[in-house]
Amino acid sequence: MTATPPPYFITEVDKQGLIAVSTAITLAFVWTCFGIRIWLRCRSVESWKLDDNFLAGATILSTAQSAVVFNAINAGLGKSIGFLSSSTLKEVGKNELAAQILYLSSLFLSKCAVLFLYLRLSPQKRHIYVTWTTIAISVAWLLASVVLVALPCSALDFWFKGGAKCSYLWLRWKAIGAIDIATETVIVLISVLMVAHINMRLKGKIVVIVAFSARLPVIAAAAFRLRYLHTTIESADRTLDGSYYAIATQWHVGYAIMSTTISGLRPFLRPFSKSGCHYSSSNGNSLPSRSGVEPQGQAYQLEALPGDHPSTSGTHEHLHLQAPIPVLRPDASTRNVVITGGETGWDDDMHLEEDATSRVSRESQQWIIKKRTELRVENTRLSDVSRTKSSRGHTIQRESRRAGQT
Repeated sequence: MTATPPPYFITEVDKQGLIAVSTAITLAFVWTCFGIRIWLRCRSVESWKLDDNFLAGATILSTAQSAVVFNAINAGLGKSIGFLSSSTLKEVGKNELAAQILYLSSLFLSKCAVLFLYLRLSPQKRHIYVTWTTIAISVAWLLASVVLVALPCSALDFWFKGGAKCSYLWLRWKAIGAIDIATETVIVLISVLMVAHINMRLKGKIVVIVAFSARLPVIAAAAFRLRYLHTTIESADRTLDGSYYAIATQWHVGYAIMSTTISGLRPFLRPFSKSGCHYSSSNGNSLPSRSGVEPQGQAYQLEALPGDHPSTSGTHEHLHLQAPIPVLRPDASTRNVVITGGETGWDDDMHLEEDATSRVSRESQQWIIKKRTELRVENTRLSDVSRTKSSRGHTIQRESRRAGQT
């Protein structure tokens, strides 16, 4: 029985296996993190948010980009250029051009996933303005990057003709990488700005900053990718030396998506749902978080008031109070006061929904109780009733006398 040979051999002139293994590992990590995100959403009371949609889109585009890279490997990417023909180089260039566009699109969606998470957490206009500005810059960066990548002397021309024929290729990618690193830096700094004016403990602020600082290695990955890209452009054996550039690209986009999942995990966002999760405004008022989680640290335990109180079983109780006779007129008068109290409207759908919402306090051990009480006061003067009856009797007597005279 003969053993099946491995699909790739990693040698001095063949790095295809190294590219394939790195691409498969990063793709597995990306889908593992995305599966964790889906599992957490299924177990959580929160619904699927807009930032989750961007993360799903980034995961799908990253998968398509990995598939294109595998196709480029089969075409000859990773082998020494001496073993490849002109048609093979053109095939590698076509796949690399498609992979670059998908790579840029995946990075853009991963940025949007974090930025829209900021919009969901922070209610302050300053944070919202900075976040939307970063989103607009990222959109412009994506459009400009795609145009620069697709211009003449693109990846298709580079892999076929070499770097000597494409003098502006390195300048384009330096501009693309510089804006990419700048936006990633701003994304991390927004998290610092977001917790700077929030009323929470220092430990909670550190947890939030550390969570969103998980994107800092994305900056390092982008820098390493630019370094290997420059080496590939200057190399005479671009298909072989381009192996490390391809590996750096896969780790860059893969970790960008994985860090988005890490930042959105509930343990790191828990400070926004605990006590003190209020933003202090300029006039001293408190603004709650927009994360959909009510702050639970401002709850107070209800205590029984002294004295007798109406029952809270949901039924109405009528308390008849006999007021003292006021000395206001010479004629005697009596006042009856009826007070109807208790909880009302518990059978309405709206109140049932409010009651269900109040019991949902995320992971807190306390329940939030909402109670609505209606009081109706009826005041009746018996003297008015008796006066009305006597006037009616005088009217009947007068009418009977007139009838007798006629």
